[in-house]
Amino acid sequence: MYGDGLDDAELAALAVAGTLDGVDSEIAVLRVLIRRCLTLGDVGEARRGIEGLGRLLRIRHELTGPQVGQLESSLNRVLDVLGAELEVAL
Repeated sequence: MYGDGLDDAELAALAVAGTLDGVDSEIAVLRVLIRRCLTLGDVGEARRGIEGLGRLLRIRHELTGPQVGQLESSLNRVLDVLGAELEVAL
């Protein structure tokens, strides 16, 4: 299902994601799909993926410990860096 149209490196990353459990597996899959969107130049879809990634990371942190505020700050920095590299506002 996730593998349609992906290159060998992306398929390998999905195979690794399949070895993970629970939320970690979904996070790994989403990261592959975000990179794919960026590779294709679909910044809007990548942004939605990054927002979803943020929600998944927050869930994982809530399940495993504190620092949710630091997570949001880190994700904002990631969006700033990606936006600068792509020369778009994220």
